[in-house]
Amino acid sequence: MPLKRDIRAKLEERLEFETLVADLSARFVNLPANRVDAEILDAQRRICECLRVDVSALWQNEVESSSTYVLTHLFRPPGGPPAPDRMDAQDYFPWCRRELLAGKDIIVSSLDKLPPEAARDKESWKYFGVKTSLTIPLAVGGGPAIGFLSFNDIQRARDWPDDLVKRLKLVAQIIASTLARKKSDETLRESEELSRSTFDQAAVGIGHIATDGRWLRVNDKLCSLLGFSREEMLQMTTHDITCAEDLEKDLSCVQELLSGAAKTFSTEKRYIRKDRSQFWAKSTVSLVQTVTEKPKYFISVVEDITGQKRAEEGLRNLSGRLITVQEQERAWVAKELHDGICQHLALLAVNLDRLKDNPPDQQHLCAHIEQLSKRTKEMAEDVRRLSHGLHPFPLEQLGLTAALNSFCRRLELGANLRIECTAHDVVRMLPKDVALCLYRVAQEALQNVMKHSGAKRATVDLTQNSDEIRMRIADDGKGFDLESIDAANSLGLAGMRERVGLVQGELSFDSHPGQGTVVDAHIPLQSGLKSLR
Repeated sequence: MPLKRDIRAKLEERLEFETLVADLSARFVNLPANRVDAEILDAQRRICECLRVDVSALWQNEVESSSTYVLTHLFRPPGGPPAPDRMDAQDYFPWCRRELLAGKDIIVSSLDKLPPEAARDKESWKYFGVKTSLTIPLAVGGGPAIGFLSFNDIQRARDWPDDLVKRLKLVAQIIASTLARKKSDETLRESEELSRSTFDQAAVGIGHIATDGRWLRVNDKLCSLLGFSREEMLQMTTHDITCAEDLEKDLSCVQELLSGAAKTFSTEKRYIRKDRSQFWAKSTVSLVQTVTEKPKYFISVVEDITGQKRAEEGLRNLSGRLITVQEQERAWVAKELHDGICQHLALLAVNLDRLKDNPPDQQHLCAHIEQLSKRTKEMAEDVRRLSHGLHPFPLEQLGLTAALNSFCRRLELGANLRIECTAHDVVRMLPKDVALCLYRVAQEALQNVMKHSGAKRATVDLTQNSDEIRMRIADDGKGFDLESIDAANSLGLAGMRERVGLVQGELSFDSHPGQGTVVDAHIPLQSGLKSLR
């Protein structure tokens, strides 16, 4: 029973944190700029309370490429040395700064495990009372780091499991995108103020519009966004370049300005370029009036937000996929516990009650004990299998090749399928994210072979050179018609593509009816890995 309670407690803690991350993902989509700082602080508090972590700090660059960082968001208990408002990271944490600028996470389970070159960093951590730390760089779209997010314990040392680090990196990614969007909004507001005196040189499109919709004046940026010359624009109306689906909402907002119900309005709409292509833009419109408060003309500020829309759509898709995977994992764990472990435990309890109520003689007692011992070992194996399903421990301990071999042997048990796993020049310890990606892709692909292909034989082949690692999985099953399957909406195939894409790799599928299926993954590697063989 203690084992069952311990498993349930860990699963409940994991599901609680998964739910928290999903909620944060949803809350940061389309978050207004004036709420960003409060929501980030609340997210830090909730994460620290959920994980029982003492401190979370978010530092941002004071100036781009500078080593000085400003503490913008902090959650911590009272007491201890005061945190500085800003710091020169090159002075306090030189090793950490080099690692973060290289895009690496800083995972410190104990200060005693730091490398010799982190001696200065160790002194700083000790001064602030930190015993363990996880620090994640903040970057958007592969760009340079704009700061970093850290989680620290001052009470005790602790480990940072890979799955926890992965989810906290997702939170950091969401926060970085939100900060970038906030900065973009602030830049837009500054541009709007500046445009009053620098109309023609403004970084956003600006135009003056007559009350009947005719363009009276346009700047170069607006012409560039739409692809029309200034002369062509002055012969047109706003209706000519507004997507039909957005026109009714646009006219309604204009009527509010003319009626005096509003002083300005801001809306997101689709504009039509000269080549008939469309793009999303944020349009901010205000009404200029005469001294007698009669309508004179409108001022329209147009900013291309196509990239922002794509980022928001990516966040929504990310949240949806996260929730879907979370619900699938919950269902799988629940089924494993109910159909396996719980039933074994119930049967074990029944047999123990029978022994208590009807004690057999010594000879039969030994036989019963042996049978109960066998069932207990089977339950232990079920727990081990469930644990390995949630997290592949052999991957950390033995490396990718050995972990895949072990998985293939387990998959073959009780199945009419032979799996041959080979490796050529593969280092024992690959980067954790690359190894986990390939392991999960192999799991998904081989389980698909078991469920759907009817194959008798499958192969898993790993090959590495100085530039990349490649995994090729092939089977002799019935195959399928790729054109008849919407791979983008197939959760299994989409999940594999998503995993490989997160490590900047490429994934391809090749299958034809009656000719089996091939899954091919290519992932780039750092050149330094070759020396580790």
